[in-house]
Amino acid sequence: MPELPEVEYLRRELEIVLPGEVIKKVSYDVGKMLRPQPKLFIDGVIGKSISQIRRRAKLLIFVLAPQGFFTVHLRLSGRLFWRPSTAPADKFVHVVLHFASGYELRFAEARKFGYFEYIKNEIDLEKRLKDYGPEIDLVSWKNFSQILESRQRIKSLLMDQSKIAGIGNIYANDALWLARIAPQRSAESLSPKERQRLWKALQQVIEESLKKGGASDQWYRHLDGSKGNYQNFFKIYGQRDESCPRCGEKIKYESLGGRGTFWCPGCQN
Repeated sequence: MPELPEVEYLRRELEIVLPGEVIKKVSYDVGKMLRPQPKLFIDGVIGKSISQIRRRAKLLIFVLAPQGFFTVHLRLSGRLFWRPSTAPADKFVHVVLHFASGYELRFAEARKFGYFEYIKNEIDLEKRLKDYGPEIDLVSWKNFSQILESRQRIKSLLMDQSKIAGIGNIYANDALWLARIAPQRSAESLSPKERQRLWKALQQVIEESLKKGGASDQWYRHLDGSKGNYQNFFKIYGQRDESCPRCGEKIKYESLGGRGTFWCPGCQN
C-alpha cells in the first residue's frame, strides 16, 4: 500500500499539473469507487476547477473552486496517471476525470478498493480527517513518547493511523531495524533512549524514501507511470532469510497483526 512518502510524492507532482484545470466529465465503470455515490460525486465536481492539492496521511485532498473537495485513497494498488486524452489506454483504469484542456486523470486500481470521495465543505472535510493522528515529521519528541505509552506491540502501534498517520508496513519495518527494536515488543516497554532512536529513525526513512520518489516494489507508480526508487534501498523490508546488513544474522519473517514483518534477531531486541 502506498504510504506517506509515495502519496506526498504524487501530491507534489499533481500540484505542478492540476491547478486551474476544469473538470469537464467523469467516466467510471465501478460505482463503489465514487463516493458517497456516483451521481453525488459527479454533480459535485463537474464544471469546477482544481485550485490546490493537499495531503493528510495517505489521503490526497483536491481543493475545488469555487467550493468543495474530493479526496483520493489509493488503498492497496491504486495508481494515478496524468495523460492526454489521445494516449493509449492504461490497464485497470476504473475512474477517469476528463479536463477541458484535453488531459485526463486516470485512476487505475487492480483490486478496486481505492476510491474518490466528494466532500462539500471544510466542516465535512474536518470530520473526515478527525481520526488521523499526527504525522511523524510534525510530532514532537515529547508527544511521540506519550503516544508510546501503550501495551500495543510497537509495530502495530506505528501502523495505527489514529496514533501516528502515514506510516505503513515498509517504513515500520525499516525504522524498527534502524532503531534496533524488535517489532514484537510492547510500545510501553521502550526506554527513553529507544524511543528517541525510533523517533529519529521514522523521520529518516520517510525523508529518504521521499527523496528517492517512494517505493515501487509492487503497484505504486509516479504520475507518468515511472517507478520510485526506494525499493532499491530497503533496510530490511522484503529481505527474508537474507543476511542482516548490520550484524550478519539471518533476517526472520513472521506475521504480526496480519502484516508481514521482517526483523533481525541478532540486533533488534
